[in-house]
Amino acid sequence: IDCTNPLKLSNGDDLWNFGRINYGIRSIQRATAVSSNTGYFRLMEKVTPAATIDMAHRLGVTADFNPYPIITLGTDNTTPLDMASAYATFASGGVRHDPVAITKIIGKDGTVVYDAATDGNEPTRVISEEVAGAVTKTLRTVFESSEGTAYGQPVAGKTGTGQQFTDHWLVGYAPQLSCAAWIGDRNYESTDEDLKANDLWQDFMSRALEGTEVVPFPETKDPEYKNAFNTEQKEK
Repeated sequence: IDCTNPLKLSNGDDLWNFGRINYGIRSIQRATAVSSNTGYFRLMEKVTPAATIDMAHRLGVTADFNPYPIITLGTDNTTPLDMASAYATFASGGVRHDPVAITKIIGKDGTVVYDAATDGNEPTRVISEEVAGAVTKTLRTVFESSEGTAYGQPVAGKTGTGQQFTDHWLVGYAPQLSCAAWIGDRNYESTDEDLKANDLWQDFMSRALEGTEVVPFPETKDPEYKNAFNTEQKEK
C-alpha cells in the first residue's frame, strides 16, 4: 500500500503520517506496525467505509460510524468495552462472544438461575480461523518488529493516538484474554503527547495472567489473497 506523504484529500487538505515520516510503498503488515495514516486512508478507500463498518459490527463493535474514509484514523467514538470485545474475536479464532457482566447466578438451593453461556449468549463465528490468524500475525508485529510502536510480552494488539493527542489507546490480547486501555479527555481537550496507554495495559495484563499457563497463539494457514486489490497492487 502507498504510505507516502502527503495525501491530498478531496477538501484540499493534506494528510500526513505522524512526524511527517515518508514510509514509501510497503505491505499492509508493515504499514500497521508504523501506524501509517496515509497508507490506511488509501486502504480504506479501496476496501470502502461501508465494508469496514460492517466488519466492525460483526466483530463486536456496537457504535455507529460515519461512512467516510477518515474513520480509519479514529474520528468517531467507540468504547473500550467494544474494542476489547472486537479484539477478543481475533483471539478466539474468529468466534464472537458477546461481553457479559454476570456469568452465572446460583440460587441458595444450588439451582442455576442464570448462565450466560447458555441463556441466549451463544458464540457466533464471524470470520474464518485463517483470517483471524492473519490479523493476529499482523498485530503481533506492533509488539515484535523493530518498527513497532509498542513492546511487551508475546501478544497482539494496536496502539492509537487521537488528533491533537486527545486520547491514547492500546488494545491487545493474549489467546485467553483481551484488554483495552484508554487514557484521554472526555471533552476532547489535548493531553500530554508523551502519555502512553502501553504501561497501563502491560501492567494489567501481566498481573491478570500471572501464574497462568502460557498459551501460544494457534498456528493457522494463510488465507487466499485472490482478489482484484492484491492483483492491482502487485502489478504496480
